[in-house]
This record gives sequence, C-alpha cells and structure tokens, in this order.
Amino acid sequence: MEQGRNEKCAEYYRLLARTRALNTVLIMHRDKIRPSPLLTGLGQEAVALGVSLALRERGILLGSPRGGHYRDMFGFGVATDSVVSDHSHVFEILRNHFLRATSFGRGRDANIHWGCVPCRIVPYLCSDTGRMANPIVGFAEEARRREWPHVSVDKRPVGIVTLGEGAMQQGGVYEAMNWIAASNARRSRAAVSAHEKFLDAAGRELGVFRGAPVIIIVTANDWSIFTDNIDEFGDSALEDRAFGFGGMRGIRIDGDNLPEVMETGIWAIERAQRLQATLIVAHSPRKTAHNEDQIQRDKDRVAQGDVRHGTIRGVSPEEFERAWESDPLKRFRDNLVRAGIASEALLLEIDAEEFAAIQREAERALLEPAPDIQEYRRDVRLLPPYERPALPSVQDASSSGGKIMRYNEALLWVLDELMEQDERVTYFGEDVATGGVLVQTRRLAEKFGPSRVFNTPLSEEAIIGNAAGRALYGGKPVGEFQFAHFWWDGAAIFSAVLAPSWHQKQIAFPLVALFHSGVVHGGGSGQYHEAWPDAPLLSMGGIAIAAPANAYDLVGLMRAAHEYSGPVAFFLQIHAYGNSEFASAIPVGPYVIPLGRAGVKRSGTDVTVVTYGACCVAAALNEAECLAKESVHVEVIDLRTPVPLDLKTIVASIRKTRRLVVMHEALKSGGVGEHIVATLMGCGLMPSLRTERVRILAPETPIPSHPALVWDRLPYELCEESTADERGRPHTRRFVRSRKLADAVRECMRY
Repeated sequence: MEQGRNEKCAEYYRLLARTRALNTVLIMHRDKIRPSPLLTGLGQEAVALGVSLALRERGILLGSPRGGHYRDMFGFGVATDSVVSDHSHVFEILRNHFLRATSFGRGRDANIHWGCVPCRIVPYLCSDTGRMANPIVGFAEEARRREWPHVSVDKRPVGIVTLGEGAMQQGGVYEAMNWIAASNARRSRAAVSAHEKFLDAAGRELGVFRGAPVIIIVTANDWSIFTDNIDEFGDSALEDRAFGFGGMRGIRIDGDNLPEVMETGIWAIERAQRLQATLIVAHSPRKTAHNEDQIQRDKDRVAQGDVRHGTIRGVSPEEFERAWESDPLKRFRDNLVRAGIASEALLLEIDAEEFAAIQREAERALLEPAPDIQEYRRDVRLLPPYERPALPSVQDASSSGGKIMRYNEALLWVLDELMEQDERVTYFGEDVATGGVLVQTRRLAEKFGPSRVFNTPLSEEAIIGNAAGRALYGGKPVGEFQFAHFWWDGAAIFSAVLAPSWHQKQIAFPLVALFHSGVVHGGGSGQYHEAWPDAPLLSMGGIAIAAPANAYDLVGLMRAAHEYSGPVAFFLQIHAYGNSEFASAIPVGPYVIPLGRAGVKRSGTDVTVVTYGACCVAAALNEAECLAKESVHVEVIDLRTPVPLDLKTIVASIRKTRRLVVMHEALKSGGVGEHIVATLMGCGLMPSLRTERVRILAPETPIPSHPALVWDRLPYELCEESTADERGRPHTRRFVRSRKLADAVRECMRY
C-alpha cells in the first residue's frame, strides 16, 4: 500500500511538472504566438491540476464538465491526458496557441479559447470569464438529469466552474449561484409526493426536483491586472459570499498546496454528488503578469527555460519575489523529498523530461498548417449550413387540412409534441411551470414534470446561459423570456458565447429562445413589454431568427428549429395569441418549414412587399386585397426567417415587379429592411431598382405607452368591421391592415 501511495505521489509530481512545462514552453514561444495574447497559469498549476486529479481519483473525470477560466485549461488538459489515449490535449492546446488551421479554434478565435467537448472540458468561449459560469451549470444540470439515474452515488458526474477573483465580480456569476441554490432547493415531503412519478431515485432521496451538482473554484491571486483587492471587492472574504445562496458552503484554502487542493476537491465532490454546492477560494499569489506583454523577462534565462523571474509593471519586485516563495512545484518537490518518497535528483530529472517532451510537442504543433484565407472566406460568409429537414417540407397551408388551432394553441401543441418525441427537450422560463403569463404553459409542467418544465429565477443571463450549457451537452433546451425586451439582460450570452462560437467554429448549440414580442392586448405596456428587438441579434451574425406569421408556420418553423444544430431566436407575436385571424389548420401528418425558406403568401406583378411577423404579414395581405380593387397587384413575401435570409425568393420577385417595400415592426435603424436593401446592393440588383421605387416601412421612435401613440408608431393599425356569423348573428371582426403600406405602394407605383 505504501509503495502504491509513493507511485501515485510521483505521478502527481510528473503531471504538475508537465503543467509547469506547458506554461514555460508557451512563454518561450511568445514570438510565434503573436499578435494573439498569451495568458498562462504559470505558478498556479496546483489549482488548475488539483481539482481535475480529485475528479480522476473519484473516477468521474471524463464525465464531469469543467471549465470557465483560461488559466485552468492547461491543468484540465494535462489531467485528462492521463486517462485519454486517443488524442493529446497538450498538443491541442499548443496548436491552438499557434493558431493552426487544425486546432480547436481553427486559427479563427483567440488562442486561449480552447476546449474539448467530448472530454467535457467546456470551451472557454468568451473573454468575460464570468459569462462561462451559467453554461457550465446548465451542462452539469443536463448531465445530472440524463446520467445520474444510471450510476451509483460515487460515480455521479459533477460540474466545476473556475474563476479568478476579478471575474467573480461579474453579475452573471451570482445569477449562476442563485440558479444553483434554486435548483438544489430541498422540497417539502408533500411536494415530493405530489411529483414523485417525475422524480428519479436521487430526486426522491434528496427531495430535489432538478439539481445542479456544481463546485465553484475561485483562484485568489491578490490582484486583477493592475487593480488590487481593495478596489476590486473591498478586500472582503469571498468565501463568505457562499452563505447567501441556499445550502452552498464557502471555504478558503492554500491554492499552492496540491494535496490540500485535491483533498478539498474530493470533499466538495462528495457534497456535489448530494446536490450541496461549494465555493472554494484557493489563494495562490500571482507569479506572472495578467498578460505576457505586461512582464519583462530576461531573454537569456527564458532561452534556458527559466521563466520564474521578471519585472511586472505595477507590481513591486518584493511582492513578485514573495509570490514565488509559494511555488507549488517546489513545495511539492520538497514535501516528497522530506517524506522519502523520491530524491530531489529524480524529481529534477522528471522536470527535465517533461520540459523536453513539451518542447517536442510544440515543434510538432508548429508544423501544422496555417489557416487558408480563401477557405475561411468561403466557410464563414454564411451561417453553418441548415440541415436538410428530416420531415416532409410543406409550404402551402391551403390544402393542409387537419385541426384548426390558434396561434397560442399551436405553440403549446408543438412544444408538447417535441417533448413527447424527444427526451432531450427541456422547457423553462419565468412563470412557465405554474402560470404562463401569455400562454397556459403550466399544462406542459403538469404533463412532463419539474425536471423538464420549470420556472426560473428572474435572471435572463442565467436562462440563456443555462440553455447554452444544456445544448453543449447535447440537449435540446427551449428557454423563454417572458417579454422580448427582457432578453437584453442575457444579450451578452448571445453575443459573446453563442453567435461567434457557432458561426466561426461551428460549436453546436441546438437551442431555441422564445421572444414574446409586440403589442400587448390593445397597447400601452410600453417599451419594456412591447419591443421587437431583432436588430441586435441580426447584427451578431450567428443567431437564426424565426418569426411565424400564423399557427401553421409556427408549428413548421418550431420543428425546423428543433432539428437545427445552432441557436434560434423565435419571435412570437403577442397580439396573435387567441386571435382567430392567425389561426390555421394544422395537418395531421408531420411537416416542417425549413429555416431560410420564405413564403410567397400572395402573388402580384406591380410591387414586392417583403415582411415578417404575424401582424405585419396579416396587415400586408389585408392591404394587398384592398389595393387589388384599385388594380394594383402586390406580391407579399413572408420572410419567415430574417436570418437566414431567402434572398433568392426576394430577387425573383423584384425582377418581376421592379418595386420593393420592406415592412417590419422592429426599429428601422439597423433593422432587417436596411439589411435587405444593403444586401441587394451588394449582389448588384439595386441598379435595376430606382431609388424612388424602394421603401422601408418601419418605426423610427421608441415605443410609447398611450395606446393611440402605440398604433400611430407601428406600420399597421387595428381595425374593426361589423359582420354576421354563420347563423346571421351580428359579429365584430378585428383585424390588422396598413394604410401606411398602401401609401408606400402607391408612391412606388408613381415611378
């Protein structure tokens, strides 16, 4: 037994030396990494490696998602290499830093943005380190839901979120901590009994509906770039913050002591496996600069592999020297020598062996091909390809038959269908499980239970971040924003995590985000409830945008979004809920409306009207019918998906009509209308369109609250007419039309 322990300690030392060598070799090759930044974990190897070794000792390393902080990726890679034989993470890290075409980032993203999803090293997707907390929590929750029922308690995978003390000051971290507290909350016996049929053994045993088995590790290195702890967080005890979040425990440890990191890690893992979260603050004074460009090193020493010395701008030499007194590699070496486990000469020989091995890997990585500019241009010009739908494609609803459904009924129906057919689908958002402010989504919770349909905190960044993590795992999450404007609190996840990772690197994020948009009832709810905020998403370039015009399109587009491997923002028209004008026959058989395929909803020869969204499409069709009485024949094209844009259908129509009006509910500035006109100019079609024959009909002001002002701002208006029903009884029909559109069409017809 003693021999086995000694061999294991020697292996730990080798892995620690390998992590140090990886940091060292990257610093030595700084010139080959330029102009990209170089941020290493030099001197903090015990924190980076220790938690992964704890997972390895528990036998759950490959099953546990871990990531968040770029400085810890080196240790994650080295530890995982100790149990993976089919590829080398160290080699992948090196070629990623050298921006090789064969690397994870394919030479397209910053060198530190590395990961290995198959080995559950969650990619460092954005430079706002705190943004990564929520995706890792979502990944861990999905692993808990899908895998815990099939393994013993000691083999339950857990999630590891790693941060620096500076990143811990970002709001998304606390949204993640609050989410963990809510997810791990113990329920009453009565509540557990009422939902028992939906709960697995762990849920029934622990009295938890969902569960987020997560450990948060903060590397406290005494300063963030040039800001000290007083200015950063008042020099407060970060570990004490854990006690504000349910059953979370906070603990401070010596982050340069590898055995202590491992022992604490194992203790925290055992807690996480019983859905008790832990915040570990690992103190490890920083022994290098934030970025290599902020430190001056002796070139002769660096050439010999000595990177322990240098001058950091803004840091006194004495402080820098004191930090290195706690070198984790030297401390572990001294402990092994004192314990008689290994001689110093043997351990220094291991250092040299690992350094030489990493040097050889670096030389091999530098031989990998650089990115090809022409290939890159072809590959990222458009979003990743939209998959060929597995279901038959149906575009004409007139012959579809089936049951008549209203817009909101169709939403519930298709969500129910997808959840019934695909166990990967989860649905969550504000109030969806017990209320449903706009749609009676609580019916889904009653059918599928609290692990698949659940209320979330009022934390939009957490909602979309959690969905991103579940999608990265391989789930099919549907996250809902109660009103579209609230999405702004989660915009950073769309912009920093989802859009570039999908568009540049094709990292799959098969998620759907529901945006309830537009006028609420008769208007008057104002900017924060009635917005249609698709323009910012449009500018990101990596988010598909769908906007169904009626119940039929809603079902077909939702099925397509479900099959897609990227993120889809699904804009739903609040005014259409319960409104018979937007009801449709839903075919008995399955069908799908592919993303990127517009619908010609009315044929015409005089003016092309391009629009999207339920109210705009309905108003355009109603107005086209009125204009036909004036012998003006309008062709109405429903984009269905502003992204991807079906330019082919638009161009074919314009070649026929030679006139174009684009109408939408979102703001004109930076919106879809301006995007379409600019795109047409880019493809050379605009010269055949005289400027006088082009109009963009869209709001140009913020949303007011007085109902009269609301409808004046919009490109359409609400109308009423008295009719009789099938029995001859008086009936008031409410519908939308657009006199503004009629005026724009008439103006175009003058030229």
